Amino acid sequence: MNAPSRITTLIVDDEPLARKTVRRLLATDPQIEIVGECGDGWSALKALQELKPQLVYLDIRMPGLSGISVLDRILPRDRPSVIFATAYDEFAVRAFELLAIDYLLKPFTDDRFLQSLARAKSQATAPDLATVAQEIDALIARFGAGPAANTAPAAAAKPVPPAPFLLKTGHDRLLLNPQEIRWIEGQSDYARVHLPKGSVLVRRTLTSLAAQLAGNFVRIHKSTIVNLDYVTRIRARTSGDWVVELNDGTQVRASRNHRQRLKERLG
Repeated sequence: MNAPSRITTLIVDDEPLARKTVRRLLATDPQIEIVGECGDGWSALKALQELKPQLVYLDIRMPGLSGISVLDRILPRDRPSVIFATAYDEFAVRAFELLAIDYLLKPFTDDRFLQSLARAKSQATAPDLATVAQEIDALIARFGAGPAANTAPAAAAKPVPPAPFLLKTGHDRLLLNPQEIRWIEGQSDYARVHLPKGSVLVRRTLTSLAAQLAGNFVRIHKSTIVNLDYVTRIRARTSGDWVVELNDGTQVRASRNHRQRLKERLG
């Protein structure tokens, strides 16, 4: 009799200890082949697109890009079977139960994990994943998929992405997708817009840009706007300011005068 085929599996959790625990438990199943680990939503999205695993252990709440947001950026036909994990929110747990999607409420026992794994394996090897895909679509529709899409009723409405707009750079006009902007640095009557590949100096004040950019953009300093999609860590300083770190390692300052707005936006 032929041995069952291996199920390629990706581990996604922002906590190293949690990833270690999941790796240990997955290693007890000879059918599981771990193909990678990720500590944030953006690297998880890249790994899912490149590795195309059949199964993913997916933490829901992560800095920058939530687990729900990651799935929303994957075409339904390419979505793997999922073991969801959450440490928060009774509302979310109830939603998972209603949708018949399995989840793990942290902290979980070994037995509970293995029970969830057995169910996810049956989905990963099923010939027709249409039902699973429909349930994930329903989950995305219920929670929304913004960068900080958590597990709260207020997150149910899915935000509309901001439309591209024109910015003047010297004698040229640049058509820019706001979702590509990491952060913006005010420089008098100009602003330096930082993108995934380099930056551009545009003839706009930071105040005018702040008025135009909504959604995930928040002003954290009189000279700085950040896109919350790219924020991975916030650290307090003895001065009362905060240091906001982006997923490429960039660190920018959040002043005391603006940090309350940041707190409100992050919930």
